[in-house]
Amino acid sequence: MQKIKSFTDGYINLPVRQLDNGSIQFDAEQAAIGVGISQIAKSGNEVVRWERVNNIYRPPEVGMQIKKR
Repeated sequence: MQKIKSFTDGYINLPVRQLDNGSIQFDAEQAAIGVGISQIAKSGNEVVRWERVNNIYRPPEVGMQIKKR
């Protein structure tokens, strides 16, 4: 596994790592907030709109949903 790199634009800090097989892993929640697929809940917290994330980014052949761990 390679070293983790962080991509930052002042609003989001997105750690990304590349595995030995070439695939890339990142925090889907931070990425979704960074691209604006979130909303402010009644509690005042920023929450990700997971249904929208999955409609936009989930490849249909995978059959799995992207979600918070």
